[in-house]
Amino acid sequence: MATQTVHILHTSSLQLFEENFSALIYQSENIIIRYRFLNSKTKNGHWDTVDITSVNGYKSPEEFKKWLIGLIEPSLANLYQQLLAVHHTYWEAYLAYITDKIDQLIMITEDERFVFHKEEFETIRQHRFKSFINCKLIGPGQEELHLFSQFIRFKAVRFAEVWVEVLIGTIDRIDLIHKLLIQSEKISEPPPIPDKNQKSEFNIKSNLTVPQLGVFFRLMSKSKVIDVPCRQTIQLIDWAIHHFQSKNREAIRPASLRNKFFTLDLAALDFWEQKLNEWLSMIREERNNILKTTVFYWITIELQTSCDWVTDVFMWGC
Repeated sequence: MATQTVHILHTSSLQLFEENFSALIYQSENIIIRYRFLNSKTKNGHWDTVDITSVNGYKSPEEFKKWLIGLIEPSLANLYQQLLAVHHTYWEAYLAYITDKIDQLIMITEDERFVFHKEEFETIRQHRFKSFINCKLIGPGQEELHLFSQFIRFKAVRFAEVWVEVLIGTIDRIDLIHKLLIQSEKISEPPPIPDKNQKSEFNIKSNLTVPQLGVFFRLMSKSKVIDVPCRQTIQLIDWAIHHFQSKNREAIRPASLRNKFFTLDLAALDFWEQKLNEWLSMIREERNNILKTTVFYWITIELQTSCDWVTDVFMWGC
């Protein structure tokens, strides 16, 4: 092992994330949603209205957001000071590790689908929303909690969205810290010598908006069409930024695609639902064409065989 590497390992901590973001880690493991019922039970035996009184002690999403930012700000400031003591060749590795850990904290939320049934209108409406995974629900009616726990999480949707927004913003701040560190050291590298024989990197120009791209990569990842572990989600998004162009602009802002990957856009979901239906029609059409071609081929073979047999019989009789 190089002498410089040994020195780094002895003089700097490998627990930068745990040391700087311990308060945030604790909160991610202890999401508590307190609720109450505003009215008594209806004739059907269900509670009429559920009200979220607090999430981790904060009554409104705005207070929750301000508190989360207050937890993260000193952590980022301390991280910046710690990285100044580390050789610049290790900055990228440290920050990539921390970014990956924050990405995992984002994953304490998930997308759910809630179905509303309005009996008076005989209609059913579906709502997609983001909720906390493994959160603790505290309030009345614990013996019937399994009946309305999803509705409670639905009522706390804005708190879950705030959690995602703040952590995505934290990742963007870490990118900024990296740039500030590089600028402070005034690291300059000689420009690479262009290779005349080297082909330019291939970029895909799509007719998709950023929200549609966010849904596309989310579906590809979640359905396992592409094998990308959760811890490498940020790397997937960064790859997409450098290899895809959106419909409205050539360059995609990292923060924009990250936000639309973790917080899906309803219009973009409707767009992909329509596209999937179109693809299903195309698949059925192509399958039918193949089947028709196959059947025609075998009919031709059978006719040819029958004609040869008749010819042989006729020639034999002559």
